[in-house]
Amino acid sequence: MAKESTADPKTEIQEIITNGKKKSLNFALMKSKEGVVLKAHVTKPSSTMYRECKAAGGMPAMSTKGILNVSGKLIEMTLEDADVSPNLAKQAKKYFASLGIPCKVVFLLPGGARLGEEDDEEAESDASAKRAPEAKAAPDRAETEDPSPEAQETRVERQEEAAADAGPETVQDPANTLEMLRESLMAEYSEMSAKVDIAKANLMLPANKKIEALASMFNTTIEQDPNKARGVLSLLGKMLEKLPAGAPSEASAATAKPSGNRMSQLEALEKSLDDMLAEFA
Repeated sequence: MAKESTADPKTEIQEIITNGKKKSLNFALMKSKEGVVLKAHVTKPSSTMYRECKAAGGMPAMSTKGILNVSGKLIEMTLEDADVSPNLAKQAKKYFASLGIPCKVVFLLPGGARLGEEDDEEAESDASAKRAPEAKAAPDRAETEDPSPEAQETRVERQEEAAADAGPETVQDPANTLEMLRESLMAEYSEMSAKVDIAKANLMLPANKKIEALASMFNTTIEQDPNKARGVLSLLGKMLEKLPAGAPSEASAATAKPSGNRMSQLEALEKSLDDMLAEFA
């Protein structure tokens, strides 16, 4: 049995980068609570790296795998599947930087598109905006306010009343709220992943095909619209609850028919699913 790596994340990433400069590596990348998990090897297949990422705390709901190459500080990942979150490359770059490994992470999709390079363009645009002079200066308070003692006293009283009415600030950053929802949904999806894999392996059942469509829909919407992804995940969970336990063969899946109450429940769920899938048609 192969020994598990005891290296700290920084050492492990540096070793992957060093090896990636010498030759192509099979890799898998997953989001994790700390940031991301990256596993790569010159001979082991990417599917094995995928399982190692999952065992190390990775979240399959936001993951990818393929071939990795490194040139200087550029990490290029040629993906096997185009179904990947566009933010995963950004999260990998951010996590590596937090470890003291500044680099650029670019995804090469099967169709030829590149993800990750737009980060540099956005950073340059932000820097240019900060260097530009302000278009319109705010008027001098001394020019717009009444300098008399009576007027100043009135302004102070109004400011104190406004502060008392407002109370302590309790507004939460919407971006942080969405990120917390995103992480919660991905953790919930990870718990369902085993049942989803069973359904994908038995697509003779119409319900299983729709489960596969729901899983794909979740992975598409989790970054763009977490609130919609929550509805998709809820329906996916209901569909999985109604399926029989275990992994039936294709022959039995083709002939098996749910009876009585379960049949009506499945039909109602499939109708809800059809309505949701129509939104993405």
